[in-house]
Amino acid sequence: MVNAQDEAQERVHRWLTEVLRTCGRKKSEVAEILSMQPPGISRLAAGTQNLRADQMIILSETFDVPTPTRTPSPSGTKGFSRELFDRAYKQVRDMEADLPPDQKMSQEEALDAVFHIMNRLGGAQD
Repeated sequence: MVNAQDEAQERVHRWLTEVLRTCGRKKSEVAEILSMQPPGISRLAAGTQNLRADQMIILSETFDVPTPTRTPSPSGTKGFSRELFDRAYKQVRDMEADLPPDQKMSQEEALDAVFHIMNRLGGAQD
């Protein structure tokens, strides 16, 4: 039986494969964007290394592609909606818009802020 984590990693891997196929960049260029060595991109593409959340956001913003969405929850379960995530992410970016570069959040700090805002705005959606 496949668990939820394996299913999520498979969705992320399919997303990454599609981004690498359609971005028009060499793997070495994508490696540079992610501040990693080219063999790391090959491991990501092969599925032997997992893509981190901050790397996914960097690729999403660099190539203007949406991140993978979650599969619909079975009836009676709870999960965050994509709209709630987008609202929270926009709030974080709007808060940072006028800050000098040395005061901007790291990608990890930004994600923490997004999830904090999501919990504050509405938590899990039915």
